[in-house]
Amino acid sequence: WQLSASPRGRRLASASADGTVRLWDTRAAINGSTTPTLTLSGHTGDVFTVQLHPAEPLVLSAGYDATVRLFDLNKGEALKTLHGHKLLVSSAVFNAAGNLIVSGGKASRSRA
Repeated sequence: WQLSASPRGRRLASASADGTVRLWDTRAAINGSTTPTLTLSGHTGDVFTVQLHPAEPLVLSAGYDATVRLFDLNKGEALKTLHGHKLLVSSAVFNAAGNLIVSGGKASRSRA
């Protein structure tokens, strides 16, 4: 599971095995807070990857449920759920400009 820091390091997003993405305020954490400022849900399995947008209040997540989700941090809700993968999505990132999303995952089921 993964962590992502905002460009200025004020926010930290974490992916979780419980299907959530949590957002943390690093200044509050430095002052002793252990409570996330926002918990985002919607995935139906482990969230493997998370990335904060380079300029906008958005976070991208992907996971075991074969979806990539884009969340609005101001509203605390999913803006889009992207379908297209058949199996788990292990990686999803914004490009440097923040206007494209690239994702990758498992291409086939393992055979015993």
